[in-house]
Amino acid sequence: FTIDFYNRELLQEIEAHINIQPSDIQRIFRLHIYGDMTFMQIAKVLEMPEATIKTKFYRTVKQIKEVLKYER
Repeated sequence: FTIDFYNRELLQEIEAHINIQPSDIQRIFRLHIYGDMTFMQIAKVLEMPEATIKTKFYRTVKQIKEVLKYER
């Protein structure tokens, strides 16, 4: 139960951070995490270079880690 609560709380914090991001970053994050799409697939859907998709995704993940590290 404690692990479920912790995971649910963590997911809510991550979603809260994603929700304040620009729409393109939200789409990239959600397509990759929830849609289980590859960066190449996302690049085709969004008509952006794959390198741009990767950069935006990993930059966002790094920001989330930083925010969560300071909030905990």
